[in-house]
Amino acid sequence: MTSEGGLRQCLTDLSRADTSGDYQKALQAANRIIRRYPKEQYAFKCKLVCLIQLAMYDDALTLLKKTPPNQMGECAFEKAYILYRLERNDEALEALAACDPKDHRALELKAQLCYRLDQFQEALDIFRDLLRNHSDSYDDERKANYLAVQAQLEAMGIKQQTASDSETFEQLYNTACQLIEAGNYEKALSNLDKAINACRNTLSDEGLDEEEIEDELAMLRVQRAFVLHKLGRSQESKQ
Repeated sequence: MTSEGGLRQCLTDLSRADTSGDYQKALQAANRIIRRYPKEQYAFKCKLVCLIQLAMYDDALTLLKKTPPNQMGECAFEKAYILYRLERNDEALEALAACDPKDHRALELKAQLCYRLDQFQEALDIFRDLLRNHSDSYDDERKANYLAVQAQLEAMGIKQQTASDSETFEQLYNTACQLIEAGNYEKALSNLDKAINACRNTLSDEGLDEEEIEDELAMLRVQRAFVLHKLGRSQESKQ
């Protein structure tokens, strides 16, 4: 006969490992619960999350396939994400169709899939909708992705409206790339100069040393030299 106290202890061990971010230990705890208390749905879902966090995507997919839905619970998004990481794009899109259409995680993943499949306009529409209707700690990354998609569309000859609220150096850089594709080199140069300053300040605040900062700035400087060359300021581009 199973002990309620034993189950509580196993769940406590699992929770502690999950909170600390030690997914290998959390996986071991989930496996112990599954062996001793095979009806505990929580443990199966936790095991799935641990496998994903440990980038064990084949194992995660196998777990999904062999575990009955009544034990695993609802995992449409997790399945889609696993298939995305395995680059099984069509299957990932099919799995996303089973997700709640208002789930921002599913929308984000669909936008990334569309970008991977060169469906840039659909990706742009999704990112725009997310920026307008959802806000969280990933807003800066989302804006950077939106600008990257715009740059791709500009490269295809589809003119885009330039964003005016770039804040992080990633956003400034992506806006500059968009302006370069549009042939607007003066504005691109201005954005690159701002991006270089923002990058240096941000990385310095994060505690990176000068060599690490210069490594991060290298791509920005190369792009800046290209823009100066396009502007006929070749001497400056060599500096």
